[in-house]
Amino acid sequence: MAPLRKWLFTGLLVIVPGAITLSVLHWIVGMLDQTLQILPQAWHPDKLLGFHIPGFGVLLTLLILLVVGATTSNFAGRKLVAWGDHLVSRIPVVRSIYSSVKQVSDTLFSESGNAFRTAVLVQWPREGVWTVAFITGAPNGEVAAYLRDEFVSVYVPTTPNPTGGYFVMVRKSDCVELDMSVDAALRYIVSMGVVAPSDSVPVTIK
Repeated sequence: MAPLRKWLFTGLLVIVPGAITLSVLHWIVGMLDQTLQILPQAWHPDKLLGFHIPGFGVLLTLLILLVVGATTSNFAGRKLVAWGDHLVSRIPVVRSIYSSVKQVSDTLFSESGNAFRTAVLVQWPREGVWTVAFITGAPNGEVAAYLRDEFVSVYVPTTPNPTGGYFVMVRKSDCVELDMSVDAALRYIVSMGVVAPSDSVPVTIK
């Protein structure tokens, strides 16, 4: 039975990652294909070709993003976006949701943003226990005035799902900066420490 058990686990190690990857890609492509609903029925690829080919929604989504990005990059486009933001900010409830989402997206996707640019080691959830986290910025306003010392805002992701986690503020001197990319740090977290970067060098932030 030992060889059979070994072959079984080896097969799982080969098939499970591929199957999960294909499932996630299938879900993403299927979700993006819903953007085809904005096209007139006569323009749908299924109608034109006579059969269904998944992925046209991905191309349409990329095209929409490029067009919107090009349109809003000039002066008139920026004015139009500012007018839209002002209009939404006057709608109760909607303005709270929109402003929060916009602030997060501006921080994550802006070229000048510093979110998730640095992987660090912090002691969490108690002293003597270390985990990998990401610096997202620095406290300001009333929070910074209360803390007084030099603190940084840190996002501590959970394992194996890094989309959930904790936002904490820790002293800058208590963070150990890691010489690894954000992608490598995320792989380390998702794999629960199994896929460890071999070239990371910890450096204390000064």
